[in-house]
Formats: sequence, structure tokens, C-alpha cells
Amino acid sequence: MITRLPVVIMNRPSVVDARIDKFINNIREVKKYDKIGAIGYCFGGACAARLGAKNLVDSIVVVHPGGLSLSDVGPIRVPASWANAEDDQWFPTDVQQKAEAIFAERKGKENFVEYEFKQWKGTAHGFAARPVMSIPDVKAGYEGAFEQAVDWFNKTIPANLS
Repeated sequence: MITRLPVVIMNRPSVVDARIDKFINNIREVKKYDKIGAIGYCFGGACAARLGAKNLVDSIVVVHPGGLSLSDVGPIRVPASWANAEDDQWFPTDVQQKAEAIFAERKGKENFVEYEFKQWKGTAHGFAARPVMSIPDVKAGYEGAFEQAVDWFNKTIPANLS
């Protein structure tokens, strides 16, 4: 554990979020992008959720998040798509349902944002980042979560081709 302590300290949310915020602001200022989406897997899913709470991006996709608490879900203010594992020790089904309920409670209110929650059958935490493609449900979940993300960003951040 001692050998891992520097990695944990260097990558705690307060440190990582400052780097991500700087990166996103740089993209907007230097590259002049006016619409940005963020997708995160595991720890990155929690980062994407926090970005959505700060309105630094315009849409997020959260995939089998790790290190995410329900207190991170309530402040999200941008459209959010969730690709969840059926068996996930870091984001179990009961917590997934509570997170979805937080979004559902906003229907018809000023703070409502578009959202979707999908749970991929036969998958476990990490299925969309390091899938075992020889398992049909995992392969289907991996491919489905990818399509889910593409469809979500096409829906919430349409390309400006003019």
C-alpha cells in the first residue's frame, strides 16, 4: 500500500479535477470549441459527473463509474447518459436506481436535464473499458455502450456542419 500512496495522492479528485478543468477551459479558449462532451469510464466516470455538475461541458456519458457517490449525482446540470454494469461492486444496482431517481425527481422542474440509464445484461464493472470479447453478453454490452455514447452525443451535441 505504501508504494501506491503517491499515485492515490496525485490522482485524488481535487487534484485531477483541477487538471481536467484547466484542459476543458483551454479547449474552449484556444481551440474555440463551443460544445464539448465528456465520457468517463470507472474513475473517469466520476470525473465526468463532476464536470457535468460544474457546467464545464455540455453533455456527459458516465460508464461503470467508480468512486462516485450519490452526492455527486444531484448537482449534475447537463444531459447525462449512464452505461451501467449489471454486476458492479463500485456502482451496484440499488445505487444506480437511486441515481436514476434523482434525475426522475426533476421532471417538470426548472433543473430537469435529459438523461438515460442503461444497464448492460451479463456485464461487470470494467466491461466497456477492458471487455472479454469471447463472452457474448460482455461483447454486446461493450459494443452497446459505445453505440449508446455515440448516439447520446449526436442527440445532445449535434454537429454544426454549416
